[in-house]
Amino acid sequence: ANVVPYSFSKKKFVYHDYPRACLHCKKLHHIAEECPEEGLPEAHDVPSSLPEPRCLKAISQHLITYSKAMSPAEYEVEQRHNICQLVLKDVQMLYPVADLQMFGSSVNGFGSPKSDLDLCLLLGGEYESKEEVIEKLAAMYRSKDFRSRYREVTAITSARVPIVKFFLNRWKLECDISLENVLALHNTRMLASYAKLDKRVQPLGYALKSFAKVSVTFEPAPKPVHCSSTNCEWCVCV
Repeated sequence: ANVVPYSFSKKKFVYHDYPRACLHCKKLHHIAEECPEEGLPEAHDVPSSLPEPRCLKAISQHLITYSKAMSPAEYEVEQRHNICQLVLKDVQMLYPVADLQMFGSSVNGFGSPKSDLDLCLLLGGEYESKEEVIEKLAAMYRSKDFRSRYREVTAITSARVPIVKFFLNRWKLECDISLENVLALHNTRMLASYAKLDKRVQPLGYALKSFAKVSVTFEPAPKPVHCSSTNCEWCVCV
């Protein structure tokens, strides 16, 4: 007798009482399937003939100038190697036989001074689960003894490759550590080899990365095929 009748419906729960939020752009009033940022850019007709030689020369020079401007200086690359060794010393407090290797933009020949520092942790033996290793590292970086060096520490254990993210105070640098990410090391060496084989590869690689950033969503998280890729995949297109 005291039961209150109520009909459950999608409209009441999604479109009426609660605001709609997009999981992609994080904005309100629409859902992911309706996100305007997920659409493909407008297609344009490709010219039937190539530009004049002087235009091609100008484009080539612009690409070379752009790649030189984006490339990190030698001392910046060396500094990242030194940072890697300092971070390794802290990691070895938990895992004495551990090794840290850089991968990604810092060493593949297509990086910039603003690139994050990506590190791969190799333990070389038996250890607890990857998730537990990442949680232990995060807990150590959050501890009182390490707060002066590390901040914004986040352990992401639900990803395909678990990582711990943090910010290095001294160098104002964002850093990620992933565990046994051997494929990323091989991809990095592959791209670095491509960049050394032909001097035209780097300018084209930088241009393609810049194009990807302004035309499509550019991050490693899984998304629709038409709007997601990684540094490695875009550079391999060259």
